[in-house]
Amino acid sequence: MSFYAPSDLLYLWQQEQLTAEQALGHMLQIVQAQQQMLQAQQQRLRTLEQQLVCVEQTLTNNNGRTSGACTSASAPERKRAATTSSRRQTKS
Repeated sequence: MSFYAPSDLLYLWQQEQLTAEQALGHMLQIVQAQQQMLQAQQQRLRTLEQQLVCVEQTLTNNNGRTSGACTSASAPERKRAATTSSRRQTKS
């Protein structure tokens, strides 16, 4: 979906090249797109936070067993998260 940037909308409206209704319609499209992007980012953040908890639990658990939040992540996800965490610790 393409739409005008807010600054362009303001300029077009000031130049009377857009009606208030047209400008409002474009702004609603912008808000909707931003809301969808925000929701996607929030979901990704929740997933990453959960993976981080799993990695921390795995690293602190001497038995190598996982529990609780880690059971919802698949084995490849936990392995990828553990690899990422160990790289971070190596760089520190």
